[in-house]
Amino acid sequence: MTSHIKKQLEAHKGQLTPQICHEHGLKLFDEGCFKKLKLLGKGAFGEVWMCLKVENRDYVAVKYINVDSNNKNKDLENLASFMVEKEILERIAQKNTSSIAKFLGAFYLMEGTLKNIKHVILVSESGDYSLDQLIKERDAKKKPYQPQEVLAFLSQISEGYAILQELRIYHSDTKLPNLVFSSKNAKFFLIDFGVSKLVARGSDDVSLEEYAGGGTRGWFSPEKAFYWELAKKGLDLPEDKNTFNPFKDDIWALGICLEKMLNANADTYKGNDLLERILKALKDKNSHSRFNGDQLHRLLKDNNVVSPSQGANIFQTDLEIAQDLDQKRRKEDGFQAVFRKFQDAFLPHEMLEVALEERKGLVQSFGEPSLENGIHFEGALKRLGSINI
Repeated sequence: MTSHIKKQLEAHKGQLTPQICHEHGLKLFDEGCFKKLKLLGKGAFGEVWMCLKVENRDYVAVKYINVDSNNKNKDLENLASFMVEKEILERIAQKNTSSIAKFLGAFYLMEGTLKNIKHVILVSESGDYSLDQLIKERDAKKKPYQPQEVLAFLSQISEGYAILQELRIYHSDTKLPNLVFSSKNAKFFLIDFGVSKLVARGSDDVSLEEYAGGGTRGWFSPEKAFYWELAKKGLDLPEDKNTFNPFKDDIWALGICLEKMLNANADTYKGNDLLERILKALKDKNSHSRFNGDQLHRLLKDNNVVSPSQGANIFQTDLEIAQDLDQKRRKEDGFQAVFRKFQDAFLPHEMLEVALEERKGLVQSFGEPSLENGIHFEGALKRLGSINI
């Protein structure tokens, strides 16, 4: 955390007000402007929801961060994390890149009295589906990623990592769920800066103890994994192994993503010299031989790999999969909406008749309910009233 943020927040402990929020560039959040669709994540900090922005039908990620619990130290910690993430997102926004989720605003949410602020909120661009979802769908349809698709994906994403390196931002949590696809713009981009860190100017080799605290096991570079293994045992790092390059750590994790993209199609990329060279460098055990974001992006540009603006044709299979998943989600949402209307086991008889009519409309629109849709609609109605359906 930067020192000026820490000083400001210490002064606000236990007295977060709309005036203080306004001083930090926060506006009052109108929940009516967003429709919650799916819970993306939950933790001690609060919750992240995929929402639909009502005015333009765009998907957004809304992060609700708790700042009004019984644990004031935890509230301060959450608030500090919020302010750092906000500062990082604001810095990235100045670059106007399509390779990183767009920052759409910081807000506060009140309940009751003016001083009773329950949550501070970050709103950012959200993709339709994450890369791990697309890989699973492609595996099921036997349509694995081809080398030209992987290189186009890298062209888009590497631009984002090059910008992060320029801004001295360590993402720290690169993984499949944090690389998402937007069918609206036919693009992949990076999300979730909740554990990201601002790296001091100077050498790219920084202290593991200071910077390696965040992330997800299974996606760590060898240096970071070694640090966590020793920390788990309560051991100190040897002096000669106390540093790592955070920008290369991000790209190491990106290399794991590439392996998973190509896992079902390992033989296809062999013979593609550029992709083989990239994969070899990304996974080199010698950190000095690995790429950082800037080096990877320059290599792709030098080899005239497709630019992000040409992504629509390259990602046609992903667009088709996203459309299929959209249709499935609309069906499930339709059944869920009607199911919620009739959950009460004491529905009056006239409401059951309405339920039956609603069911007919659903069947006409979506087909018969099934296990695949996740709703036993007929069984639910039978439990609500002793009638034959």
